[in-house]
Amino acid sequence: MTELLSPAGNMDCLKKAIAGGADAVYVGGKQFGARAFAQNFTAEEMLSAIRLCHVYHKKLYLTVNTLIREQELSMLPVFLRPFYEEGLDGVIAADLGVISCIHDLFPDLPIHASTQMTLTGPLSSELLKKMGVVRIVPARELSVKEIKRLKDETGMEIEVFIHGAMCYAYSGQCLMSSMLGERSGNRGRCGGPCRLPYKTICGGKELNADNEPFQLCMKDMCSLDTIFRLLDMDIESFKIEGRMKSPEYVYFVTDLYRRYIDSYLENGKTEISKEDMESLTRRFNRGGSTNGYLDRHNGRSMIMLYRSGYSGSTKNGQKGSGDGLYEGDKTGSGGRGVINTDDAEGDDLQKVSVSGELYVQETRPLKLKLKTDRPGSFFEAELTGPVAEPAKKSPLSLDDLKNRISKLGDTCFCLNTLDVY
Repeated sequence: MTELLSPAGNMDCLKKAIAGGADAVYVGGKQFGARAFAQNFTAEEMLSAIRLCHVYHKKLYLTVNTLIREQELSMLPVFLRPFYEEGLDGVIAADLGVISCIHDLFPDLPIHASTQMTLTGPLSSELLKKMGVVRIVPARELSVKEIKRLKDETGMEIEVFIHGAMCYAYSGQCLMSSMLGERSGNRGRCGGPCRLPYKTICGGKELNADNEPFQLCMKDMCSLDTIFRLLDMDIESFKIEGRMKSPEYVYFVTDLYRRYIDSYLENGKTEISKEDMESLTRRFNRGGSTNGYLDRHNGRSMIMLYRSGYSGSTKNGQKGSGDGLYEGDKTGSGGRGVINTDDAEGDDLQKVSVSGELYVQETRPLKLKLKTDRPGSFFEAELTGPVAEPAKKSPLSLDDLKNRISKLGDTCFCLNTLDVY
């Protein structure tokens, strides 16, 4: 079964990814992630995110996909250990030193080779397999045929980007930001120079048209009409880009791909509705989209040329600005980043039903047992409270007890039944 993997830059995005039907979510922590300007997760938030995903039987992957300095390597095990012990499902890495360290110290923690490792053929993939890598995210420049060859010859899990922003540089390995602005993309601090306007001059003559200054600005990737071929190849994971995007974006894109993947798996050939495609491109686009390199080598049609920022509309059809800002970036970095809509579209997380048993006996501590009602679930908890004392004025009735115990706050649980003994 192909996994649908969605991005989450914060807890709200993670909840929307789950609500939209993601099978797994990838997130970044406060260190070692390639999206330093995303909100990202604190250590406590990461632990909560892992637990939340597992309650809903989803997986959570952590990005550790920057190139790190020698003196930073000793901090990596300390950073990872709490998440590993909490049940982290995998790490996405781009540095050979990081991969070696994780494999040595956490040998049963699955390692995914990031697209920024620029894996294009079976030889390098076989080398990484010996270092404990179980999944590779190929360079985004590979075609469908090249991805199939990689899967057939390595036998490794393959994770393919299917939707989101594209980088002008080869598989994201850009040095332009660090050269122009001393902000290294390989360290997670890309300033987005490819989204800025430029002039192409040769022999003193300007070659580009005045209305086409964005010569390095790639159109976003949209592979909705390509995923059926990838499904036939049994690709293990479809990845949506967007850890800098809003919860609305995460839900909308996840839900759309979820519906078409499920429809194809259930019914075979599936037609993509014109309305869905228009809805996708109308709200979240730079003025056009392509399916990346999956069916082409390169070309002018992949470049935006006349605009760099997003534009879009709300689900009510009203025109809205899509030129959101990066977290902490007041200039907008050329109009990239979060998609802003007027409404929080998409359902909230469906509450997980639990059943409980409450044991009340005078002079003994209260005891409450809770377990999820979902078939095959293994989540259960047992809590003890204060000693039960005789009522001095108004004794609690069974209804009072059930009413108070059912108040589970802002957790993802709701009480279905409660037996009182």
